[in-house]
Formats: sequence, structure tokens, C-alpha cells
Amino acid sequence: VVVGISWVISSYSERHLSLAHQAVVNEAAAHFNNMVIARRWNAKFGGIFVKKRAGIEPNPYLKENHILDSNQEMLIKINPAWMTRQISELANQTGRYYYRITSLKPLNPDNQPDLFETEALESFEKNPKQRTYYRFEQDQQGGRLNYMGALVTEKSCLNCHRSQGYQVGDIRGGIRVSLPLELYNQEVAVILEKRNLFIGFTVLIGLLAMIAFHLYMNRLLRVENALALARDNLEEKVIERTQALKKSQARFKAVTKTAQDGIITVDQSGCITLWNDGAVNMFGYSADEMVGEQLTRLMPARYHQPHHSAFDDHMDTDQQNASLKMGFEVEAVDQKGREFPIELSLSGWEVEGERFVTAIMRDISERRAVEAAVSRSH
Repeated sequence: VVVGISWVISSYSERHLSLAHQAVVNEAAAHFNNMVIARRWNAKFGGIFVKKRAGIEPNPYLKENHILDSNQEMLIKINPAWMTRQISELANQTGRYYYRITSLKPLNPDNQPDLFETEALESFEKNPKQRTYYRFEQDQQGGRLNYMGALVTEKSCLNCHRSQGYQVGDIRGGIRVSLPLELYNQEVAVILEKRNLFIGFTVLIGLLAMIAFHLYMNRLLRVENALALARDNLEEKVIERTQALKKSQARFKAVTKTAQDGIITVDQSGCITLWNDGAVNMFGYSADEMVGEQLTRLMPARYHQPHHSAFDDHMDTDQQNASLKMGFEVEAVDQKGREFPIELSLSGWEVEGERFVTAIMRDISERRAVEAAVSRSH
């Protein structure tokens, strides 16, 4: 995103730099075109004549370079090239803009081209369709734009230049325009400063965003690591609890299997879920026969209704009835239908919202017989 925004800003700045560049070139072209228009005006009349005065002598490079008026005063002929040169010299004395007419084959040796002008004119010769040539040059004075516009031979030009072999459409020379670049350089500096400022601001925002993202990712990573650690700890605890539960279940099974007393467990619907070997020996039923059966199968019929009421009340209450945990004596019925006395202890417990009751039963038939014998002996 930062790279994309920076590219947009750079492209925008390059566009403005290009416009500033073209504005300077267009200004130089406007000065050149003004000179060309003035030359055409002169050529339209075949040159103009001015009164002779100090500093102006007939041009020795022109034919019919002067005439005498009716008062025998000399009128000097000013052709387009000479007029261009005089305007240029005047402008060069009074302003910072520089003008010069030149040619690779000048009639006047003073119009010999310098290095830049030679490059421009030779470029015109190599590229007949080319009409402009310019170069930006920087120096300690602020630099300048050197611009050369081609002078194309027109019909009116042949009056002076036919002898040089020029034809209509030929490029016979050019007019140089040099502009100072102080304002252009200032504008470029402002554009570059703004570009650098915007890019710097964008990079700063990008860095802040990256730092924020980095901090967020670090925090997220820490949270994930903490969750992973907690998960690992939880898994270890689950494994430990599972192993402990398995050991507890193994111990419970071992106890219930080897216990002489009958041990059974019923769920909250009254169905038997556990039936140990002691219960098998006591009642004569195997575990396969009794698991899933109702507890009332082990009771005399007269206990069925009271048992249902007491059992439902016990399962509905939030607290297990403490009296049920104590040993008490009741009558039971074995597989053969024989009633016999048992001592019963009950314990309630709960797993995942489901309640169970475990009963530990002991056959007290022999104890009852002993108690009866003792009672008879007294």
C-alpha cells in the first residue's frame, strides 16, 4: 500500500515537473514565434528603409543596400535577418533574455553559430521535419534554457538567399532564444519538496501501521501461545484425571467384584446399572439378567408402592436424604422367590447432572437366627 501510494505521489509530481518543463519551452517558443512574425512583416515589403544616422551604415552583405530620397538623403535597407539581429542586440542589452540569429552558411560572419547553435542546426539538417531543438543547462547563475527554432525558407526569403542555393521549404538557419531558469528551478524545488514531504508522510504512516500490525501480531501470538499452553495443561490434566478415573474405576471394580456384600447401583429412573458378584451370590441372578431391570424386582410386592414414592422424592430433592445412608433392615426376594432379611446402606451421587444411588446389601439371615435363638433361651 505504501509503495502504491508513493508511486501515485511520484507520478503526480512527475506530471507537474513535466508541465513546468513544458511551460518554459512554450515561453521560449512564443518569443521565437514573435521574432518570426516580425521577420515576415519585413519580408512582406521586401525589406524596409530607414534614414542613415550614427551607428548605422549600409549592410555590405546586401545588394541594393541603400537608396537616396528626393532630398538626396540616404535611406538604408533593413532586411529581415538584419532587423532580427538588431532587435536581438537591443533586447540582449536591456533584458535577461538572449536572442541570436544564426546559420551554418551565414551571409554575415558575425552570425556564425556557437557550439549549442551548431548542434541545433546540424540536428535540423539530419532531421528535415524537426523544427525545434532545446537543452536545459544549469550553472551557478541559476541556469538557462537554450532554445533554437528553425527558420524555414519562404518565397519572400529568396530575394536575399537564392544565391546560396536555398529553395522554398529548406531550413536556412535558426533563431536562438535563451531564458533564465530561476523561476523554473524554484517551482521544481517546491514540487520536489512537496513530493518528498508527502512520500515521507506516507512512509511514516506505513511504518506506524507496520509497527501497530507487528505489535498486534505479537500480542495475538502471545495469546495463541497462552491458549496453546493452557490447552496443553488442560490436556495433561485431562489425561491425569482420565488415568486417575481409570484407576479409581479399576479399584472400584476390584472392590465390588471381590466384596462379599451385594453392591448394586440404580439410575434416577430406578434401573439397575451395576450388579456385582456378591449380588449374584445373594440373589441368584446374573449381571446380564439384572442390569437394566427395576430395583423392585428384588422387593416383596408390599414394598413396591412405598419404594416408588420414597425413591421419587429422593431423586427430586437437591440434597440426598442423610437417613438413607444409614444401615437399616428390610426384606428382599431372591430368584427363587424366597424372602430373606438384609441390612441395607444407600449412598446417592451425581455425574454430569444425572443422579445415581448405590446400595450395599448384606444377608443377615444367620444373624436373625442367632438373635431368635438367644431370645428363646431367655
